[in-house]
Amino acid sequence: MTYKLISEMAVGEQLEQVCLVASVESKTTKQNKPFTRVTIKDSSGTLPINIWQVSADDTDLKAGVFAVFKIKIEDFKGSKSATATPPMIVKTPEDLTPYQNQKGLKPEEAEAYYAMLLAAKSKVVDKMVKTYLDVVFDDPKTKAEFIKAPASVTNRGAYEGGLVEHVAKVLMNAEFLVQTQCQVHIMGSVNVDIVIVGALMHDLGKTIAYGIDENGNPFTTRKGMLLEHLPMSYAMSTLAFAKAVEVLRKEVPEEVKDHINHCILAHHGQLAYGSPVTPKSLEAQIVHMADMADSTTSNYAEPTKLNAGNVDEEGFVEGSRFSSRKLFIGTQ
Repeated sequence: MTYKLISEMAVGEQLEQVCLVASVESKTTKQNKPFTRVTIKDSSGTLPINIWQVSADDTDLKAGVFAVFKIKIEDFKGSKSATATPPMIVKTPEDLTPYQNQKGLKPEEAEAYYAMLLAAKSKVVDKMVKTYLDVVFDDPKTKAEFIKAPASVTNRGAYEGGLVEHVAKVLMNAEFLVQTQCQVHIMGSVNVDIVIVGALMHDLGKTIAYGIDENGNPFTTRKGMLLEHLPMSYAMSTLAFAKAVEVLRKEVPEEVKDHINHCILAHHGQLAYGSPVTPKSLEAQIVHMADMADSTTSNYAEPTKLNAGNVDEEGFVEGSRFSSRKLFIGTQ
């Protein structure tokens, strides 16, 4: 059985092949009928597949297994998706080349990004907050996990080193917002220490929630599925404060801990996006906007770069969020 990369699959095409499952979740239609949403992945990207009238609880599918899918490629709001009949699980193929993620950062690239985080940490003025960061980022175990972890499983930064790259970009975005949007006459109202800490710590839980398999593909861990990364970031922050107290031999003020933890818990910006609280301070809003800026632009940039040589007759990149969208009005 031949294999066709996800990036090469065209809308309207029907095919049958062995696919690597990235995630499985139960969903319901507006009519409250169950269906299963499966995401498959390979070296070129990911593809969501709907299996209608089948609940995920009624299948043996799970992340990391291989299965034969009969797929029909469709267009959904300008992006590729697919439908399929219930697949059949098979053993691991002998040739894993099509499924191996080639998008990971080089070790020296990940190290450079981590060095940026350490440089930002050194800018923090408050001794208590600085000690809190030292507890986290001077730990060799944290560093090893941080530079290896992906930023997501099926979205932007879904590769080894994706997390440290994402956090470095969020940090740069946050510092830029402080410099450009917080004008001189209100600069005193911005706690730059809190902004830096919020940017550095906001996704720390992803070091536990996500992992990288032997093929370089990201996956969600058991803890990630049960707890998700945002609450774990908060828990890890709370533990770091406890360790900082041991080093300092005095308590960190509750208002300091609460403000930093608020930036972590509010960084998704909305309850609908997973934040248990919305931003209630300028610093938290800056961290949220910095995170959102990288997340949204990377969601466009990554598939565009990946498929740059595969465009349609109007120049839109096939397989990306730009494809099949008529954005230019009045052009000849």
